[in-house]
Amino acid sequence: MLGCLTIAFLMCSSSSEGRRFLVFGPSAGTMARTTVASLHNNFRNCDGEEHTSPGGPAITGWTYGQGCNVKMHCKACDKFSIRHLGLGTADFHAIGKESGWKCTRSGCGSNRVVLHGILFGGPSDSKPNSLKRLYFSIKGFVYCDKDTMAVDEIDTGEDYKLLYHNEYWVFKETKEAYAYQDLNIHTWAGPCK
Repeated sequence: MLGCLTIAFLMCSSSSEGRRFLVFGPSAGTMARTTVASLHNNFRNCDGEEHTSPGGPAITGWTYGQGCNVKMHCKACDKFSIRHLGLGTADFHAIGKESGWKCTRSGCGSNRVVLHGILFGGPSDSKPNSLKRLYFSIKGFVYCDKDTMAVDEIDTGEDYKLLYHNEYWVFKETKEAYAYQDLNIHTWAGPCK
């Protein structure tokens, strides 16, 4: 009896947003979707805007640092918080499995958080007379919609933002959250060329 046999095929096709992968076959409707992050950012389009820190004393859980930072909303304390991931590679699958996501607000630490978005903090040694570039690349797969297994490939290539140590780049927030099957954000600092 072939009903016990699970068969799934991957098909790759071109789309205006990159490579699209579709799962089809007898088990396509019953396969579980794995999501490493749901974010209100669509990395198929890296629009956003630069901001300058308002200054003042650092607030625990609401302070960004150089490199990659994740904005989260905590269901326990009902506040937004920021988790600083720094320079290097932020592998969202590994973070979810190893340390998980927790509220960074003082006195909270709940794991009942919802990831919201990504912001990049300027290199810590980027000053007016020594401006540095914050380089980044984003790779992964985003589900095309909530009802299918189809995913679009995300690959920004190497890009950069010119940011001082007190500036940050916020990716444009979207009304709906995008479910990422895989997501790796790599950041590193370098001189202006």
